[in-house]
Parts: sequence; C-alpha cells; structure tokens
Amino acid sequence: MQMVKNIILFSLSLIIFLLLTAPLKELYYYFEHKLVSQNIVINNEKIEDGFLHLGISDADILYNNIDIAHFNKADVLVLFVYNRVDIIGIELSMKGFIPLDIKSANIEYALWNPFGVDIKLYGSFGEAGGEYDIDSKTLKIYFYNEDKIDSIKRYLKRDEEGYYYEFKL
Repeated sequence: MQMVKNIILFSLSLIIFLLLTAPLKELYYYFEHKLVSQNIVINNEKIEDGFLHLGISDADILYNNIDIAHFNKADVLVLFVYNRVDIIGIELSMKGFIPLDIKSANIEYALWNPFGVDIKLYGSFGEAGGEYDIDSKTLKIYFYNEDKIDSIKRYLKRDEEGYYYEFKL
C-alpha cells in the first residue's frame, strides 16, 4: 500500500513539475511550424512567456500567402489536459468581402474531446460557436443571432440548427 501511495505521489509531483517548467515558447514555435504545413503563417508577433501561459500580441495571420487577419492580443493557457486560447481585437483584412467585426474568440482543446477543438466567437454578428474536427479537418461555425448576419447569409449554409459556415482544410 505504501508503494502505491509513493508511486501516485511521485507521478503527481512529476506532472506538476512538467507543468511549471514547460517550455511554452518552444511549444508555440512547434505549433506554428505545424500550421505552416496547412499553409497558415503567423507573422510579426511579439511573444511574452508567463507562468502557465503565453502572451502573443500584434500578430498577422496569412493563409496561402494572403493576409487575412490581424489580432491585438492572445493569451494561451497550457495545462496539457485542458488548453485555451483567448484572442482579443481581431481585424479581418478582407472587410469588403466579409463585413464582420470580431471582438474576441475563445478556442479550447481538452483531452476528454480528443478530436474536437471548441470555438466561440463574439462580434458584430452576436455570438457564434462551433468546432474544428481534427479527424476530418473540418471547421463548422454556427451563428446564433439570425437578425445580425444579413450581410453574410449568402456565404452560409443552413440546417435544422441554423445558419453555419463550413470550411475544410
């Protein structure tokens, strides 16, 4: 019994040690490298390494070498079993094509949903939410306030849950 207790205590101590000393900047660069394989590039960002979180500010996002967005600030929380990214001040570069203002976005990944990344958006369209399916590489975002999305309805699909945007990487 004492041996089992020592093994559990050692395992918990090791996990806490790894959380506290994790090289978050290196994890960010690894993630950024993985995005490049999907033709997504993050440029001009300023990185601030903190305790259990990483701050990213003033970043430009490019897809297929086309500037699509800029964000003012992102806060990344990494706990390995639960990870969260909060992005504030998103400015889309294609305002004439997609007339939306996105105030903030929350992206969450947890081990209890290993093939899904939950996404919540807040902006001029009200609230939107959906999921990126890692297995099928499909992003699906539902818009909850139909009266605030008149300017983009032509780009959306509709099902029994409402209007949604779907994109396959």
